[in-house]
Amino acid sequence: MFSTCRHGFLTIAPILAIGFLPAITQAQALAVSREALESFAKYMAKGGAKAAPGTIRATEKLIASHGDDAVRAANSVGWKVVGDAAESAGERAPELVKYMARKGKESIHVVATPRSTAIFLKYGEEAGEAMIRHKGLAADLIAEGGQPMAKALSNIGTREARQMAMLADDAGTVSLVKDPKVLEIVGRYGDRAMRFIWENKGALLVGTTLATFAANPEAFLDGSVQLGQTAINTIGGKTIEKGGEVLQETARVFPWNTALLLGAGLSLPFICLRMFRANKA
Repeated sequence: MFSTCRHGFLTIAPILAIGFLPAITQAQALAVSREALESFAKYMAKGGAKAAPGTIRATEKLIASHGDDAVRAANSVGWKVVGDAAESAGERAPELVKYMARKGKESIHVVATPRSTAIFLKYGEEAGEAMIRHKGLAADLIAEGGQPMAKALSNIGTREARQMAMLADDAGTVSLVKDPKVLEIVGRYGDRAMRFIWENKGALLVGTTLATFAANPEAFLDGSVQLGQTAINTIGGKTIEKGGEVLQETARVFPWNTALLLGAGLSLPFICLRMFRANKA
């Protein structure tokens, strides 16, 4: 008997769904898949009809124009989430629903709030990937750092994203994560770049060290150049690369004459004392 009732419901579900969707014309209803209509009918029968009118209208439009994508998204996250997201997205709802259909349950972190939905629609797939990867962190960081931050976060792991968030929360280091050059390096090199920046955050804030790193990050990341070398390699305002040239440049800029005179002055009392003792003997 249960099977018979279930079969009967599935038979009339599309008709019920069309009744729930006054915005769909007869021609549109014929184009919507039976699966979409049955799925939405079940949702409405279980209490979906009590949803906000705006949500229902947004859902109606989605089913009318993107029935299959809408039902795939709803099968993953539920019709209410799909309808709320569609209402937030406005004219761009079809774009958002296609994304939800493709990403499935993961997409719920992207459309969790109107704010996160707006961030996705503004910055695209990389922002979506970042919000999926780094729940609770990415949205605030992307809102501040824009597209460069979205790309950087989409390319790093959980620990590195937390490091990024801690740098952003510290007044002393926030300038690093606001620098487009830094975010571009993280977006390109991923975790190893973020780890390097975290471990050397103090040094990167001194003088021209950050600019030197940004000019050739690969050399620092693979260990062929150390940040400690940067200071000795910029003697007298000139960038030095080879050890021999470092010595030559050091000789050129160091005040050797002053040092010799100072050394002679300090040693003079000892020389006089030694001569006095020799004469007395």
